[in-house]
Amino acid sequence: NLEFTQVKSPIDGRVSDERITLGNLVQPGAGPENVLTTVVSVDPIYAKVDADENAILKYVKLSEQGRRVSARTAKIPAWVELGNEADFPHEGYVDFVDNRLDPGTGTVRARVVLKNWNPNLITPGFFVRVRVAGATPYRAALVADNVISSQQGVKYAFVVKPDNTIERRTLETASTFEGKRIVKNGLKDGEKVVSTRLQLLQPGMPVKPIPEQETPPAQPTPSKAEPRK
Repeated sequence: NLEFTQVKSPIDGRVSDERITLGNLVQPGAGPENVLTTVVSVDPIYAKVDADENAILKYVKLSEQGRRVSARTAKIPAWVELGNEADFPHEGYVDFVDNRLDPGTGTVRARVVLKNWNPNLITPGFFVRVRVAGATPYRAALVADNVISSQQGVKYAFVVKPDNTIERRTLETASTFEGKRIVKNGLKDGEKVVSTRLQLLQPGMPVKPIPEQETPPAQPTPSKAEPRK
C-alpha cells in the first residue's frame, strides 16, 4: 500500500541526521529506538523564560491597577537579544504563561514567540536575554540618583525655579533605566535639579545654576548650584 511508504513531518523546519539507515528494520511503536530523525521549527521561534515570584507579583499588581494587561489574555510585547547583541533589537510577544509556580525553582514558566530574523544563524537551544513590557507607556523624567534625597522614606529633590531660587519637590520614583532613576511624578520637562551641595540648601535660597552637562530637552537638566553670597 503506497500510502504507507512515505513519512511526513507534521511541522516545517530543519531536519537532523538520519537515525535509522536504509535496510534496517523499524519496529512498531514510538520508542526511542524507532526515531527516524528529528525536525525543529525555525520560524517562528520560541524563547522560554522563567519569571521569579517577585516579578510575577509585580506584574499582577500592575494589572490590578489597570496599568498593564494580563499576559494570559493579551499579547504582551517582549524583546530578545543574543549573547553578542545589545539593546534587545528583536520584538515578539508573550504567548503563554504557565498555570503554576515551580516549587523547586520558585519561578513561573512563560514563552515568547517571535519571527526568526536569520534562519541560517538562529539554532534551537541558543541562550537569549528577554525583556518583557511592564506597565503601559508613560512620560517620566530621568535623573541621576545623586540628585535625589530621602527623609523618612519620602524621596525629594531640589529644583531651581525660574527666579533662581530653590524649591524642595517631593518625587515619586521607580526603577532605573540606562543608569538613571525614573521619576514618575514631581518633575516637569526642562526643569533643573541640583546635584551638588545638597546638604547646604534650603527652600527659597537663591542660587547660581551651573549646567553640569547637556541633556535632552525632554528630561530635567542636572545642574550644580552655588548659594549666592
